[in-house]
Amino acid sequence: MAPKLLPGQIIKIKSGSPTANRFGKDCYKSPQEFVYGVKVDGQVKAYSFAYLLQRPVTHEEIGGVPVLVTFDPSSTAAMIFRSGTYRFKEALEDGQLVEAESGSRFDTLSGLGTAGNLKGTQLEQLPGLASYRKAWMVFHPECTVVEAE
Repeated sequence: MAPKLLPGQIIKIKSGSPTANRFGKDCYKSPQEFVYGVKVDGQVKAYSFAYLLQRPVTHEEIGGVPVLVTFDPSSTAAMIFRSGTYRFKEALEDGQLVEAESGSRFDTLSGLGTAGNLKGTQLEQLPGLASYRKAWMVFHPECTVVEAE
């Protein structure tokens, strides 16, 4: 029986699990087979892992909402945040996001400001899902997929 979670409680998944390790290896073998899918204000979009490997920091507007899509190559985890007025450099520095105007650093996966005058600032996370491309397209056939060049 699964433990009952309290509101706001976070469960940490063991990063060295066989499933996580296999998924990570498969993503690097065939990144075109995987997507990170998002739905913002009714608009659906997906990013191929091949694209995310090339561009781990992507600014977009989806459904009229400015968003930031991030990818951590070491864990093959992708996230999407509401970016508001913040603009981030398009390359990670020491595995962290860097806000262009202030130089403040943010954690790639949590969206939490870790250094600089924006330390402690939390970007709002939006829902997203890493998926096999074919499975995502079954449920979202109208979806635009951003591909690697």
